[in-house]
Amino acid sequence: HVDGITVDSRGTSCGDGLDFDGGENVFIANCRFNCGDDAISLKGFDPKFPIKNFVITNCVFSSEWAAVRIGPEAACDMRDIVVSNCVFENCRDGIKIQNCGDTVFENIAFSNIVMRNVCRPIFVTLSSYCFSKLEPERPRTGVMRNIRISGVSAIMRAPLCQEECPDRNMSLVSGLPLHPIEDLSIENFAIEAPGGEANENIKIHFPEFFDFEKHYPDAAFCVEPEWKETLPASVLFLRNMRNCHFSNIRMRVSKPDTRAFIHAENLSSCEFDRIFGQDSPEAFSLIRELGGEGNSFARCVLENASNE
Repeated sequence: HVDGITVDSRGTSCGDGLDFDGGENVFIANCRFNCGDDAISLKGFDPKFPIKNFVITNCVFSSEWAAVRIGPEAACDMRDIVVSNCVFENCRDGIKIQNCGDTVFENIAFSNIVMRNVCRPIFVTLSSYCFSKLEPERPRTGVMRNIRISGVSAIMRAPLCQEECPDRNMSLVSGLPLHPIEDLSIENFAIEAPGGEANENIKIHFPEFFDFEKHYPDAAFCVEPEWKETLPASVLFLRNMRNCHFSNIRMRVSKPDTRAFIHAENLSSCEFDRIFGQDSPEAFSLIRELGGEGNSFARCVLENASNE
């Protein structure tokens, strides 16, 4: 039980706030974090000690990396994690969930979160990167399912975004072709993104970045030549997902952008309802769908646009 503490490690290399290697029945409330690395990090290096039954509430986070990070070191299952009623400000990443092990991530909920000056409000990946230097092969890919993100308000103007990867300030959810992320929902999400991309010849097709064994799956992206180009979405990049739901999402950009607001690739049986994009009259589209099947779109509106 952690209540009412302050952790100040800003400017310290690897200056995390609270790190957990496994753990059950943990309650963290009324705390303030100002950290040089992840503020709260949930990881697991021993399959016998899972991450389970975590509640994080009424906290304020500032971090040079992630506010709350789940994974990517995942030798154990991680489930039943709730984060609510928090403020994330001046962070590189807000909600960061990454599974790189043959394990299960499920029943994870983030609700009532206010973000200010955050580069990537949502960053969720399922990959098969191998952390062990002793194993000759990568582990089997794990499972990521039943993730709920609701009631989030985010402003993405952050100096950190421009220092390393100016085109990577976006939200991203990405699984693998044969291992999609399942049953994820984003609801009641209001976001203001920087925008400003005026190139009409944006590259659309990218390799499956998170399946590369040699690259640590972090948000900066700037490790593979193909991924150093501008990504084809101004707000949200979605790839390899199944049975997911997106509703009441309101997006706007500070500067007009020629990219689609949402790039959705290899999605199946996903629902989009009440999706709105504003203040980008030259946007390619509200949602660009590539390689999807069985998806539904209702009440999706690109406002003040010259393109249909």
